[in-house]
Amino acid sequence: MEPFLQDRIEDYLNDRLPPAERERFEALLAEDSDAAEVVAGFLETATLFEAIRAPEEEIPSLTPGFYVRLRQTIDEENQVPFWAAFLQPFLLKRLAFAALMWMFALGSVTLMSDGTPQRNTELADMFLSAQPPEQYHVRMGPNLEQNRDSMLAVMFRPGQK
Repeated sequence: MEPFLQDRIEDYLNDRLPPAERERFEALLAEDSDAAEVVAGFLETATLFEAIRAPEEEIPSLTPGFYVRLRQTIDEENQVPFWAAFLQPFLLKRLAFAALMWMFALGSVTLMSDGTPQRNTELADMFLSAQPPEQYHVRMGPNLEQNRDSMLAVMFRPGQK
């Protein structure tokens, strides 16, 4: 397509060419059939757009503060909530590590503080090392199951010192 046609095709379609240029444009279109087809395609597309354009009375008029309110609404929607910082991968890894360390510390304290009364461990040691004294009334014999039951009954009997 000739540069003169390319430079002025938009003005031609919008009917803004001066009469002399318009005559020259149409003369060049008559000589160049390919350029005439391109311009005809543009004209057809322009008429399709005109068909879907809303009438002027249906186009809403905007109040003076419309764009300011629109910008404020967009800015409010784009604000990042404060808790989004906790969802960052760097912080999530640190929080997970801190939670694991806290669980490790609590587990260590729990294991270090043995809840077994001292009396029960001394009694168990005494049963394992020698025959218990008569005050405990434990019958030790050849039946291991009966021995275990007797020792457990004595160890967990309330009021024993």
